[in-house]
Amino acid sequence: MSFLYAYMIHTCTVVLRSMTGLSGSLETLCGQGYGAKAYRMMGVHLQAALLTSALFSLLVSLLWLYTEPLLVTLGQDPEVSRLAAAFLRYSIPALFAYGFIQCALRFMQAQSVARPLVAFSLLPLALHC
Repeated sequence: MSFLYAYMIHTCTVVLRSMTGLSGSLETLCGQGYGAKAYRMMGVHLQAALLTSALFSLLVSLLWLYTEPLLVTLGQDPEVSRLAAAFLRYSIPALFAYGFIQCALRFMQAQSVARPLVAFSLLPLALHC
C-alpha cells in the first residue's frame, strides 16, 4: 500500500506531467531555431530549460523530503507514510536525471538526431539489467 501512495505522488507531481510539459517548449523553440539556423539560440534555450528543470526538481524534492509528515497530517497510517516517504527520498536523484534527459531528448529531436535518442532510451535498460 505504501508503494502505491509513493508511486502515485511520484507520477502525479513530476514524471508524467510537469517535467514533460517543461521540456515540451524546448522542442518548439529549438525546432524554430534549427530551421532558422540560429544555433546559438538553441544552446541558450537548452541552458534555460536545464536550469528551469533543475529548479523545479529542487522544489519537488523539497516536497518529497517532507512527504511523511504531510501524509500523516492528511490522516494516513504512519507506517504507510514512512514507507512512502522512503521511496520518494530514494527517487530524488532520478528526478534530476529525468529532467536532464527530457531536455536532452527534446533538443536532439528538434534537430532530427536519432542515434542519441536510442542511446538515451537504452541506457536505463542496461543499468537495470
